[in-house]
Amino acid sequence: FLHAIKGDCKAHSDFAKAGVASKLITLGCVAQRLHASLKYDSAANRFTNNEAANRFLALPPRKGWETFYRI
Repeated sequence: FLHAIKGDCKAHSDFAKAGVASKLITLGCVAQRLHASLKYDSAANRFTNNEAANRFLALPPRKGWETFYRI
């Protein structure tokens, strides 16, 4: 992993693919938590049919981690 970050080699799991997979899992977790069928607009990065679900997409960082996030 560290060698891939440095550019010495490719990661076993491509970061571009892993990011998309992570986002899909997160969206599924929001739907499961709310017990709802949600419609997601990827261009706007928001749910179009449930405002409560959108609040889960922009949670503030935990105390002490603020400098590592750009929200």
